[in-house]
Amino acid sequence: MLELTVLIGIVFLWVSVLTAILFFHFRREKNLNQALKEERLVDILRTHGKQIKEIEEKMREIQGALKSLEILSKYSLRRVGLVRFDAFEDTGGELSFSLALIDDRGNGFVITSIQGRQEGRVYAKPLEGGESLYRLSEEEKEALRRAWERY
Repeated sequence: MLELTVLIGIVFLWVSVLTAILFFHFRREKNLNQALKEERLVDILRTHGKQIKEIEEKMREIQGALKSLEILSKYSLRRVGLVRFDAFEDTGGELSFSLALIDDRGNGFVITSIQGRQEGRVYAKPLEGGESLYRLSEEEKEALRRAWERY
């Protein structure tokens, strides 16, 4: 008798699962039929095809813009190196500094500000390929080295 009860339970469970599957299948079919009544399937597919082509065109535009930005970024002064120092023994607080700004090819400039008690001076030296026509101080060389290490 116990075996019969277990068998009936299994059959009931199986029928319940099949009923749920059929319910979801019919529900999906009803939604599709409703969509077909409102708009023909061919029109739906044609609309989706147009949307996909528009998206592909936008992607090509974005890829072109990205490539342009990558090229431009190589020429931007995005590598920065800063060194603060005391230019004179009687001054403190590291008020003097050397700042190197270069692009990926080493082109840019170094600005050095030397602050004393009574006066301050600012120097700018151009860089090409990481080299300057002017002699660089140790602080300027360090600022340039730090700029190269940033990326």
